[in-house]
Amino acid sequence: MSMLLVALLQIPTPPVDPGVAIDLHVRAGRYLAALDAAEHRALESEDPFVLDQLGLVQSFAGQEEEMLATFDQMNGENAAPAGSTPVDDATALDAIPALVEAARGRRIVVLNESHHMPRNRAFALELARALRAEGFDTFAAETFADAAGLQQRGWPDASTGYYTAEPVFGELVRGAAALGYRLVEYEWKPTGPPATDVGAQIRVRETAQAKNLHERVFQAHPEARLFVHVGYSHATEDWSDPGGPNERAWMSARLAKLTGFDPLTIDQTECVPHSEARFENAHWRRAVERGLLDAPKVLRPASGDGFVVVGTYAGKVDAQVFHPRTPPVHGRPGWLARGRSAFAIPSDLAAKIPGDERVLLQAFHASEGTGAIPADQFVVESGAVPPWFLLASGTYRLAIQDVDGKTLATQDGVHVE
Repeated sequence: MSMLLVALLQIPTPPVDPGVAIDLHVRAGRYLAALDAAEHRALESEDPFVLDQLGLVQSFAGQEEEMLATFDQMNGENAAPAGSTPVDDATALDAIPALVEAARGRRIVVLNESHHMPRNRAFALELARALRAEGFDTFAAETFADAAGLQQRGWPDASTGYYTAEPVFGELVRGAAALGYRLVEYEWKPTGPPATDVGAQIRVRETAQAKNLHERVFQAHPEARLFVHVGYSHATEDWSDPGGPNERAWMSARLAKLTGFDPLTIDQTECVPHSEARFENAHWRRAVERGLLDAPKVLRPASGDGFVVVGTYAGKVDAQVFHPRTPPVHGRPGWLARGRSAFAIPSDLAAKIPGDERVLLQAFHASEGTGAIPADQFVVESGAVPPWFLLASGTYRLAIQDVDGKTLATQDGVHVE
């Protein structure tokens, strides 16, 4: 052995950042390994970034209750009494038809999401279907890293984006491709060191996102009608200190200025159920008390104009979706059952679930290749009775994955009506 090789072998290998290692598990499809690592990391630290990653991985693995508890622990209580609120005398409207009506004649619709809430993506797919029927033809998502590859294949894999590794997001982008949307990526790609000032970082990123959409959508396709899927505040239209040293405006505001089109901007992150009432928006609780939320709703104020928007998005977006609390369906989130069928694990596959370890149950579209994102998945704890799959009609391959990412058993050709 050469002296050089001996010397190289004696150099200690730098430790892999635990957060990066967890992300690598996700990108490789080892969801249970990612969950196991994130849980262990959270036992050692309550750092918000650690909890944020744990909550995200829990959402990827289908653990909604655990995810809600993690993010509520991180974000704290939201229990201030609302007092008099526009919810008190508002009228509830079914969200999809009301938003489609509001989008008529518009060229841009922007819908946000909480990155840890798959239910936001299920709603986005419903809205995408309805907007496509109204002539919207372009779908852009903040998370896209390779929209062209997705467009060509028709299904997402690890290259599509980060959040699209979550199965409900996978179904959203599959649906957008199947509906015939032109798929566009628009995220800013830094070319140099980041600005040290947070405000400057926001200005650079938001300006680049808006410019990319303007060029890739409206300059390339002048008659396009665009549905944009964003995270959180990117949907807001307000400006502060325009042109000044402390200017603050997010992507939607800048896109409106660049294009001259007034977008319909929609928040769906503020008014949702949480793990406990003390974490929930007080206006949302008032809507629940009034019995308004039997489905996703938007609220019409007593004046009859526009929509009720409360909380941190008041005055910043055009509309706000109030999501209902839904009872579970066969051990799975009730909202996921909208447009899907409950499907029990076939007995032959169920017999192969180990009784002494937790595993991940997965359903893949049978027509998709290696590396495809699952259509549905959930954790089965050691010795527990498995929940059911919730799947759209189609043919699937079911699989059992262990904590090392190994496939323990599969069943092909499973048909769901």
